[in-house]
Amino acid sequence: MISEVVVTETRVYRSSVISEIVTENAHIAKAIDWADATPVVWKIVRGTRSKLFGQNGSEYYGYQRGPTLKAILERVVKLHEEVTTPVVPFWGWRARFTLAHYGDKGFRTGFFQQFDGQYDRHCCSLDYTPKTLDECITEFRRWCDTGGCRYDTKAIKLDKKIVRRLP
Repeated sequence: MISEVVVTETRVYRSSVISEIVTENAHIAKAIDWADATPVVWKIVRGTRSKLFGQNGSEYYGYQRGPTLKAILERVVKLHEEVTTPVVPFWGWRARFTLAHYGDKGFRTGFFQQFDGQYDRHCCSLDYTPKTLDECITEFRRWCDTGGCRYDTKAIKLDKKIVRRLP
């Protein structure tokens, strides 16, 4: 029998902001680099202000929620994908909006619904501020008016209350 000592070398990528965040995956490293260059990302994914992209955000699967380092990294990767390569352009706008307005006064998350006069139709959660509410309603409505399933919009609801009526 021959006994040998084999030394292997592994490249790891570590966040310069949160040193405990480490990966061997180069794809994930791009998200870490992006988050390090955009410090608000770490605040969003570790905080609770955004009920959409925060620590227990509705945008994530259960295993991506919570305070663990693995969950934080999962959220950074998801947010990075939404900003850089969204499946639907509206999802990219929504993520970029959160990045731009996270520190603004009155920042919160709301549940937006399209109402066709009889039923609630399209819906999603959006971060917004009192000053940006009109912009968010406009973008939400634009999203409702795209895709194969379209309905007449009679009103837009925010947290089950009508915030804009349409003719």
